[in-house]
Amino acid sequence: EGDEVAAGEAIGAVEATGAHCGASVCVHWGLLRGGTYLNPLALLPPWLLGRGPSRLLPVLTG
Repeated sequence: EGDEVAAGEAIGAVEATGAHCGASVCVHWGLLRGGTYLNPLALLPPWLLGRGPSRLLPVLTG
């Protein structure tokens, strides 16, 4: 948390299995600026959008 990353730098890996993704692979990510959650899709280039379902899920704490 709080680390700066460069464009193109790997920040994680997707496992081939998951509890709710079934046979497909999914990634969960978000965009928090200050104390405000923003739409993380705003970070993606237009050619990546519209390639499948996207959902914003709540952050569970505790």
